[in-house]
Amino acid sequence: MRSIKRAPKRSTSMACSSPHCQEDCLFNTQADRFLIDPVRLRKTCAFIAFIAAANPLATAAAKEPVDPQALLTHYKCYICHADRETKAGPAYADVATHYRRTPDAVSVIALEIRRGLRHGGPWHMPPHPQVSVAEARVMARYIMSLRP
Repeated sequence: MRSIKRAPKRSTSMACSSPHCQEDCLFNTQADRFLIDPVRLRKTCAFIAFIAAANPLATAAAKEPVDPQALLTHYKCYICHADRETKAGPAYADVATHYRRTPDAVSVIALEIRRGLRHGGPWHMPPHPQVSVAEARVMARYIMSLRP
């Protein structure tokens, strides 16, 4: 990737005082030594804007709080879980009842969402490292808000 262009060499002065350096030293502090290609800069900024716009959860998180049920749907949690009925995994209301007396229940549930679980029945919950810590906490708060 060649997004940096070098200015022509100058023979008058060296900015770096190291004896091993030549005129093309990377530590040269002259401002006009490196030029940024404006076309590549525009393309890079456009690409970053495209990626940010393509992820609705990222743009929504920047603007307003994300709906926890939208997160649970996005990460396909409702395939194994439901709010009030037991499927392959426990109902979220049952999870909330189980952790009701745990002082840091939201943190524990958020950690279990990201790490996964290997106990509690014949099936295990796989880890979900793609879920960010903030998203896991939003989901955990929702789960704890459910009453039996």
